[in-house]
Amino acid sequence: RELNQLPSQLSNFSLQATQSYCCDNHHIHPLTQQRLPCDRELVYRALQDWCPLEASRSLFPDHHLTFFNDRVRAMMSSRLLHGGYRITYSHALILATPYVWFFMGQAAYLEALPWSEWLRFAMYAGTTVFA
Repeated sequence: RELNQLPSQLSNFSLQATQSYCCDNHHIHPLTQQRLPCDRELVYRALQDWCPLEASRSLFPDHHLTFFNDRVRAMMSSRLLHGGYRITYSHALILATPYVWFFMGQAAYLEALPWSEWLRFAMYAGTTVFA
């Protein structure tokens, strides 16, 4: 059923219409009552920085969002709806980067531990990553 809705969802995609945890909670953490930074502002600023020069120099202040929405609609619909999406090796490396940083941080922490603790961690990490 969800796959039947995919063409409509892609053709109507709008980053501005997405939900975010911070905005849904009025930028206040529900448990701690601390202020939450706005994820939406961070994403919008990043897109503005990444947007090609001709789009960022537009007379319209939110043109980078329109540019991104158009790219998602065009690229994702052509790849997902018309022949599938094949992940390249470089994309796989980019997707794996958070795991690499996590394990590098763990390795730095484990450097100070005795060998037996390091081995126990390595066995645990292997069972969770490759399970």
